[in-house]
Amino acid sequence: MILNPAMHTGAKQIVQRCLGLIKGQNLLIFADKTTMELAAIIAEASDVLGVQSTIIFVPVSLQRKIPGESDLSHLAQAAAKEARAILTCVNSSPECLPFRERILETQWSARTRIGHMPGANLDVLQLANVDFKELVDECHKLEIALARGRTMDLRS
Repeated sequence: MILNPAMHTGAKQIVQRCLGLIKGQNLLIFADKTTMELAAIIAEASDVLGVQSTIIFVPVSLQRKIPGESDLSHLAQAAAKEARAILTCVNSSPECLPFRERILETQWSARTRIGHMPGANLDVLQLANVDFKELVDECHKLEIALARGRTMDLRS
C-alpha cells in the first residue's frame, strides 16, 4: 500500500501524542475487517517509534457475541493487562457496543491509556496530522467564548 506522508505522520501522532507512548512501551490494538488496514498502519508507525505493537483481530461476528454468549479470550485479557496502551480500532456498529464496553472494563491497570476509535478509517490518520500546539491554542480560544457566551450559532 502506498501511504501518503500525512497518514504516516498522523499514525505517529496517535501513538506519541494521543496515547503518550515512548520507546520500549507496548501498544495493544483491537481490530476487525473494517479497520485492519488502519490498525496495520498504526502498528507500523509504532514500530518505527520503538513502541512494540500487537494487533488482536476480533471478527465482527464474535464481537456481537461478547459478553452475552462468550467473553474476551484469555489471550486478549492477558495482553490487555500487560499493555501500556490499548487502542480499539473496530467497527462502530451498535450491536458491537457490548464488545467495546468489555474492552474498556477489562482488568487493565490505572497506568493503562485507552484510545477508543470505533468506526475510524484512514481519513483519521490525515486528521491526526495536526500541529497539536496550535490545536490546543485554538481550543482554549473556543473554550473562553463558550464559557462566556449564552448562545452559539454553528454555520458551515
